Amino acid sequence: MPLFPCGEGMFSSAQSSSRRLTAFVRCVREDGADALASYLAANEAQGLLYHRDTVHFTGDYDISEDEAEILRLLREGPKP
Repeated sequence: MPLFPCGEGMFSSAQSSSRRLTAFVRCVREDGADALASYLAANEAQGLLYHRDTVHFTGDYDISEDEAEILRLLREGPKP
């Protein structure tokens, strides 16, 4: 299996990937890499997926166009 099966890679210039990447980097800078990993694991346990679409390799963090909303989703999980 190739490292980046979607053909774009994590540093893609695709708009949704760019927003997600910016939010994730900001999260690491502000909260640390361990916190980001914990957020992703806790959110996955609540049903949020990094890759929901296995064709385009997009997920729940690609839905929002707002970096602040992606950060909120990371840190707080899905809204009740």
